[in-house]
Amino acid sequence: MEEQATSLESLAQKAATYTKTNIDLFRLKSVDKISDAGSEIVTKTVFVLILSLIAILVNFGLAFWMGDLLGKTYYGFFSVALFYMILLLVIYYGKTKWIKVPVKNAIINNLLDEKQPQP
Repeated sequence: MEEQATSLESLAQKAATYTKTNIDLFRLKSVDKISDAGSEIVTKTVFVLILSLIAILVNFGLAFWMGDLLGKTYYGFFSVALFYMILLLVIYYGKTKWIKVPVKNAIINNLLDEKQPQP
């Protein structure tokens, strides 16, 4: 009878250890996913900020150059603004699946990505 009690206690202890290990594993996987997502957000934010700065400077240069060609500086700025308004309308009223689907897939792939164990 005493053997069954120790066997049952051993089984209960192993179950408790297994549960604790699974909870720790889940916590570590969650931390890994969150840190991956956070680092990706920071990296892409820096990239977008630098790209935005480049785009602004290129657009200023283009606007001044077009204004020089058209005779008045503000004509260049109006023409660049008109180009972006037309582009915005095409994107807004056109099919935006080419934007939504890749972003959605990237988020899903990032969340479900299982890392291979390192040797």
